[in-house]
Amino acid sequence: MREAREAVRILQGEAERAPRGPGVYIMRGADDAVLYVGKAKSLRARLRSYRDPLRQGPKTAVMARQVRKVETLVTDTEVEALILENALIKKYRPKYNITLRDDKTYPFLRLSVQEEFPALTVVRGPGKDGARYFGPYVPAGAMRKTVAILQRIFPLRKCRTALKARRGRPCLNFQMGRCLAPCAGRVTGEEYGKLVRGVALFLQGKGRELAGEYRKRMLELSGQERYEEAAVLRDRIGAIEATLQRQKVHFPGRGDLDVLGSAILGERRVVTVLHAAKGQIVGARTIHVRESPEEEGEMFSEFLRAFYDRASSVPPEILLPQRPAGFEAMEEWLQGKRGRRVRLLVPRAGPLRALVSLASRNAMETLERGKTRGGGEDAVGQLGMVAARLKGLRTLGAVDVSAICGTDTVASFVWWEGGRFKKSRYRRFRIGSPAGGDDYAAMTEVVKRLAARIEKGRWPGPDILLLDGGKGHLSAVRRCLAGRKWQPALTVAIAKPGGGRSRDAVYAEGRRDSLHLDRVPDVLRTLQTVRDEAHRFAVAYHRRVRSRRVLGSALEAVPGIGPERRKLLLRRFGSLERLRRASRRDLQAVEGLPAAVADDLFVYLRKWPGRRGNATRLR
Repeated sequence: MREAREAVRILQGEAERAPRGPGVYIMRGADDAVLYVGKAKSLRARLRSYRDPLRQGPKTAVMARQVRKVETLVTDTEVEALILENALIKKYRPKYNITLRDDKTYPFLRLSVQEEFPALTVVRGPGKDGARYFGPYVPAGAMRKTVAILQRIFPLRKCRTALKARRGRPCLNFQMGRCLAPCAGRVTGEEYGKLVRGVALFLQGKGRELAGEYRKRMLELSGQERYEEAAVLRDRIGAIEATLQRQKVHFPGRGDLDVLGSAILGERRVVTVLHAAKGQIVGARTIHVRESPEEEGEMFSEFLRAFYDRASSVPPEILLPQRPAGFEAMEEWLQGKRGRRVRLLVPRAGPLRALVSLASRNAMETLERGKTRGGGEDAVGQLGMVAARLKGLRTLGAVDVSAICGTDTVASFVWWEGGRFKKSRYRRFRIGSPAGGDDYAAMTEVVKRLAARIEKGRWPGPDILLLDGGKGHLSAVRRCLAGRKWQPALTVAIAKPGGGRSRDAVYAEGRRDSLHLDRVPDVLRTLQTVRDEAHRFAVAYHRRVRSRRVLGSALEAVPGIGPERRKLLLRRFGSLERLRRASRRDLQAVEGLPAAVADDLFVYLRKWPGRRGNATRLR
């Protein structure tokens, strides 16, 4: 507590003395080591947000309590602050700045263009050797198919060593038509270079342009009666077009762009970057983000800076699921990196939004497959041993309750087994009054209903029951389960930071104090992951229930719309916001809704006084 008070005093003093303009701040610890480097549009406003570490998120609170000194550097613009922040992070490598870690399990294709006769090989990561790198490819099987296709279309040499001397006889690949044998002097550098250019264009997603060039050259060769050479190009064109037809992710009308999606489970966060060229997904990269800010906007701002600072190129468009902090400054910085205009887009609907959702789904799949650190396959068994010396526990079920002011109370149940979520056993619950206004009563009602389902033999209950709450929730649930046929082998509760605690606390039945999980960090990480998934599932259901109630009440005043037509509109649009954005034609297209009623509804929704506030809440 003495360190926390000292940190508060330092941060309060620095916040009052800090200038109001843009700049960079450097937080140092007791040994003068740099803890964090950040930039701000207003240094004073940014430092004021650190004045009370107890109200920050867990990671920020831990970092802020270690601060013993704050230095500030003033700049003229926010872009200058961003550039300076980037340089200082490279210099000091602060412990609490965002750290990116590439997923090295994905392969790249290496085209050794620095050699006289380049070869195409598979490597595990790009290097700084003058070669061109394409990828990474997700999954690795997609890369192997790509290599097989390229070997048929473009007969580059297969030998991996540099060609230092000519040999008299070519290898078997030449006899099979899969290599032009530069080692034996059977092809000129100019002709071989055309093949290399074709490979590069194909891997850049410019297969259609390449096929067009080949088609034009094929006609020229046919006109010169060089039919054998024209036939070779004809076969290449056919192979390229057949490959393009198998491309499943295609969105014509767009140029080169990157698509970012993120997912978070507990303390683990992943960002997936999809690389697109000429309207086709040509590669993907999975990045594990460590020590990231709690705020999504801050996280994406730091990620963009760290990721594109070391990237070989910056695309003209970058799609994001959320607007990053310092949006305009980030665009200007990226433009300086690229040398031309760069647009940051946050699509709300349509094909571009679907691309962002695709990237986010890939990020979540990576987390659920346990490819990040601490997958948690054995964490359930370890928890059983640590909490109650129970062996052989394998499954974990978590319950969470979601409500606003006691209204529209819902609950969720998620299942964890074998180091991953089992969504077929997820369940949702609606909680009515009076339990809806009491968190303990709502939790016990859910557990009773869950136990009733298990006792009917629909599926076996989890070995461990996890509650999102504290000691009170644990005691209430144990009382409600007393005397029931189904009893979990172990019941635990996980409480968020608060009441003097800077981190989550885990309580188990039969234990007076919280569990000490410092020696088994994977157990705590797994519990946080499952708790956060239960919370996400509950909140999503709560939003759906609340939006349907708001939509139903809004439609009650519209003439001609009774209970049946309200249900019809609920099924068709799902939320008030989607209904309000519908055009007159969309409403008239609803089967079972007369055109006159659709017109009245269209006019009413645009005159309804509460439409703006509700639209904001339902997004």
